Amino acid sequence: MYLFKPLLPICALYAAAVLSSEVALSRPQLAQPTAIFPIRRISLDDIVPSKDAAGNVKCCPIGTYFDGSACVFPSTVLCPAGTELFEGKCVLGVPPSCPPGATFGDEGCVSEQKPACPDDTTLVNGSCASTKLPTCAEGSKVDGDSCVSRAPPVCPVGFTAKDHLCVSASPPTCEAGFERTGNLCVQFTQPSCGNNAEFVDGECISSKTPSCSTGFDFQNQVCVSLSPPSCNAGFKFDGTTCITSEPPFCPPDAVLEGGVCRGEDDPSCPENSVWEAKSGTCQTKVDPICPEGYHFARDEATKTSGCCPLWVGFRGNGRCVEYMEASKPCRAGTERHAIDHEFTEDHCMGRTLEPTCPPGSNLNGNDCYRVEKPDCRPDAAFNGKMCVLVDPPNCPDQSTLSGSKCISTIPPQCPSGTSMNGKNCVSSETPVCPDGTRFNGKACVSTAEKPFCADAASVFSNNTCVISKAPQCPELSTLNKGECVSSTLPVCQNGTVVSGDNCLTNTQPQCPDGFTLKDRVCVSSIVPSCPSNSTLVKDSCISKERPFCPPGAAFDGRVCVSLTPPSCHGDLLFDGKKCVSTISPQCPSNSTYDCKTCVFSQPPVCPLGTIQDGDKCLGTAPPKCPEGTTFNKGVCVSITPPQCDEGMTFDGKACVSTAVPKCPDGSRPKGLICVGTEGPKCPPGTRIEGCRCVRDVIPECFDIQFCPPPERLALPFS
Repeated sequence: MYLFKPLLPICALYAAAVLSSEVALSRPQLAQPTAIFPIRRISLDDIVPSKDAAGNVKCCPIGTYFDGSACVFPSTVLCPAGTELFEGKCVLGVPPSCPPGATFGDEGCVSEQKPACPDDTTLVNGSCASTKLPTCAEGSKVDGDSCVSRAPPVCPVGFTAKDHLCVSASPPTCEAGFERTGNLCVQFTQPSCGNNAEFVDGECISSKTPSCSTGFDFQNQVCVSLSPPSCNAGFKFDGTTCITSEPPFCPPDAVLEGGVCRGEDDPSCPENSVWEAKSGTCQTKVDPICPEGYHFARDEATKTSGCCPLWVGFRGNGRCVEYMEASKPCRAGTERHAIDHEFTEDHCMGRTLEPTCPPGSNLNGNDCYRVEKPDCRPDAAFNGKMCVLVDPPNCPDQSTLSGSKCISTIPPQCPSGTSMNGKNCVSSETPVCPDGTRFNGKACVSTAEKPFCADAASVFSNNTCVISKAPQCPELSTLNKGECVSSTLPVCQNGTVVSGDNCLTNTQPQCPDGFTLKDRVCVSSIVPSCPSNSTLVKDSCISKERPFCPPGAAFDGRVCVSLTPPSCHGDLLFDGKKCVSTISPQCPSNSTYDCKTCVFSQPPVCPLGTIQDGDKCLGTAPPKCPEGTTFNKGVCVSITPPQCDEGMTFDGKACVSTAVPKCPDGSRPKGLICVGTEGPKCPPGTRIEGCRCVRDVIPECFDIQFCPPPERLALPFS
């Protein structure tokens, strides 16, 4: 008790500050999980002290325990320090060891020394191969494991050898009007429809247009009234809706502009400000600023300005000029300069600087202006350009303002039998086509004429006429698999025979003495040598010594496996993959667990006179129908619906009792059995998997929703 009480506030403080990073609820595994596990939110009430085997205490969430280093789930499979669970075994995180001069690999301990071969040979696929290539007799060359003549098979002029045939250099051709498609020459033509019809989209469309009743015209596949939609008196149809003949109106002292009422007067500006309608602002002219030692000067005649030294005046054309007798020196910052006839040597000219505008103002031309906010009359507001009356423009009765128009509250009207469609009144009647045709929704289609191909050699396919012919080949050649092939076969010289595109000799490629031809290289009869206590495997020397592991572990052919098998916490057992509880899922009394749900021994019970059918109680008597009707496929063929006995209702197929099947308390009907309303339960920290209570190796995550008050942080930890 002494130890527990002071730990509670410490646990709360510790949980809020550290748990999210400290509670590593599982050790890393070799195979990382791919599933996303839901976060279970916990509070301070879920944090309790936990003691490890040595008596050390740590604050952990309920359902976890302190193992001496972290809070872990009981379901965590325990392996010795320095090992990890992999394929049901505790595996060291380091590879097996090998003798000096060897490293661990797939085949075992691989020597760092490569297999040795004699001079002028190299290691190739576990053999010593000559650095010299196989050779053939003069006039022939090596081709794989054979010698072929350097002279190709001979074919007639214009043909080349290919796959034991002489193939023309010219491809097959099609006659004019045909195009090559695969191995055929094809011509596509438009099907015909006979007189007064045209082939369109697979049908013969009559040249006669559909007709409509008097007062209607056929437009866009429908019959459109020649009269536009009508509006009430004082309104006119604008192609979309009914609008007033006159525009919206404003009070006498306001003007309609852009769908709003603006005051007749311009917005008012502060003193010394001027309203500028183009920008919609009040602008106050301010003097530009010059650098220290300079003053701002303006020449009204030339409309130019600039910054000149304090004692120098500003003349036109952007010059700062001071009169000074030629016998006197110019002041600092100026120099004597005779520019042209306008300024003589009796003048000193200074540097002209560009003025800048004071903060909050902008340059406009040669002047600086500060933007001021305009004021409007009490019943108006400034919208960035003008003063707009708060009240919108007025519209006549039975109309409302929409943009800059007054539209009628009564929509446009169409004659009886028509409806509004866009800007027209459209008839509900289908357009009429002449005899021998039908309306397909767009035009009149001939029912007498069917599409046909005028050329007898054509075939009607996919709404087109197709004529196909074989491609043509040059003289003395025939078509073979899309190519023109000569009737003359390729011929080889000097006792060689045709082999594909080459002439094959009767000799094999030759290798130096002591070598044999294998896989296109010359292989020595000398086997590559390896150091003592190792053997040749492919292109490596494998040590005869078996890889070894640290004490407490054994080599299983791939990895170092701990001699200590995986274990579980508490009463859990390791089943080769995970920690499994020894306690089976528990169900209420009078029920058993079938690895899916709790099944009660007592079946569902239906009221007297009914039988159970799935989750329903069906009456044994058939549904009753009124006199003169009969029950047929779930309905009484009459206006009167089927009748059922008292306590029964008709569900469209049968009379169903209003009472549902009854089961013992804590259970409900499911088919022909009673199942628990609550699922089977497992010990805390475990879940049902099949017929067992198990704990996942991959744990869930916690998300604590708590921030301790500042004063809690000052609590002592002792």
